[in-house]
Amino acid sequence: MVKMINADTTDDLSTNYSFRNAEKKDIDDMIDVIGDYYSFLKKHKPLVDRNKEPWTWISDYALTFRVLLIKKKICGFFISRHIHKNTHLHSLFVKNNYRNKGLGGVLLKEHWREAIKKNKNLNTFTLHMHSENKSAVGFYLNYGYKKIIQSPLLLKETDGFGSWALNCKKKDQWPLREGIELYGLVANEDKKIVSIQ
Repeated sequence: MVKMINADTTDDLSTNYSFRNAEKKDIDDMIDVIGDYYSFLKKHKPLVDRNKEPWTWISDYALTFRVLLIKKKICGFFISRHIHKNTHLHSLFVKNNYRNKGLGGVLLKEHWREAIKKNKNLNTFTLHMHSENKSAVGFYLNYGYKKIIQSPLLLKETDGFGSWALNCKKKDQWPLREGIELYGLVANEDKKIVSIQ
């Protein structure tokens, strides 16, 4: 259970939040969080169409869409996909004025908790990252993720990493595009991290 403290009693945002499942009415706010993130990076905001993926997936049971709220306002979210023995983090964003306050870790731990509840065969966690996004790479390495080599041998693995690689191959996305790297974490190691409040 996530502990929530009244927003007016503390300035520590890493303990001053709540979560809920995202709804269709939240999509525009979530798109704003993405735009805010790209502004922070001083990069051109990607074209985001609420009538396309990932937004059209919002009611798919194989996915989890969770929003992070502070004072009832969406300040971050994540989207994850549960497939076979793996849960893949599709997106994790924190609004610019809430960055560097511990909320990325709060979102990541919620992602782990939800995956453990929803994916009964969970063996691994994965995510894709742009190799140029050094701050994100550092963030995930700090939480125990390791770079997974995109070897043809990975497609023969029977663990969650192999499941995810096969999923990508079926969608003609393996190996991943140039500049996109695969990172992963073994769920057994992770369950110790997830239990930290």
